[in-house]
Amino acid sequence: MPTETYVRGIAYENRVIVASSARVGQSVDLVRDYDNPVDHNAVSVLLNGQTLGFLERDLAQLVAPDMDCGLSIGGTIVYIDRAKVPQIKIRIIVRE
Repeated sequence: MPTETYVRGIAYENRVIVASSARVGQSVDLVRDYDNPVDHNAVSVLLNGQTLGFLERDLAQLVAPDMDCGLSIGGTIVYIDRAKVPQIKIRIIVRE
């Protein structure tokens, strides 16, 4: 860390609406999603307390165990492509 990655799953539910308010430089919270039926290592990306999407599966597999041990991990939006379904890249950092 730090590392950069695109947020996945923005096209689902109301996340495009959440993404429409995203701005470069905003902080995002990363939260373990223990109830996710698709991926037991899922890590949600929250913008202003609302789900923006998820970390990609391979990265979540690496980050989830650290989060489970109490490491605080967050991020910052570094890039936005304002397509029909926005593409948002975040920089993941360990918070102190």
